[in-house]
Amino acid sequence: MAESGKNDPSVTVVITRLVKPGCQAEFEDFLKGVSAACMEFPGHLGTTIFRPTNPLDLEYRIIFKFDRLSHLRRWEQSETRQQWFAVAEKLTQSPPQIEIINGLETWLELPNQTVAPPKYKMAIISWLVVFPLIAVISTALGAFPTEFHPLLKTLIITAISAPTMTYLFMPKMTQLFAKWLHSK
Repeated sequence: MAESGKNDPSVTVVITRLVKPGCQAEFEDFLKGVSAACMEFPGHLGTTIFRPTNPLDLEYRIIFKFDRLSHLRRWEQSETRQQWFAVAEKLTQSPPQIEIINGLETWLELPNQTVAPPKYKMAIISWLVVFPLIAVISTALGAFPTEFHPLLKTLIITAISAPTMTYLFMPKMTQLFAKWLHSK
């Protein structure tokens, strides 16, 4: 029962779990297992795990990406997921916090914001990052003595710019423009 068009967008699931003290190694095993199990489901695009940055912090953020909401729903209703979540419950202090988001708002997410910014604001902030970033990368590639084939050059530019935007610039821009992004 696949959904169609706008009703079946790509989605990102952000799960926050607080691990019980002393259960970190078992939780790491759980992460490997649930990630591998999820890869077996249609539409799963990958998992990103943000581990605690210091020994006193026990909070993990797990991000699953699916190409369609209908594929996420199939995973959520599966017996496999139920089994893995039962394992996680024994290793965590409380039920997970689960948030499902889609589109560019995954770049422009702010804590304690329940509504994504308007699309025109997301487009402006994205352009403010994309233009200078691609200009710098293109200029840097032009400094190499050999000329790159246009497709290879595009591949290199996008391979550098997409993760740089996602992990470095967009979080900073989100913080810098937070008031404007979420103003009425």
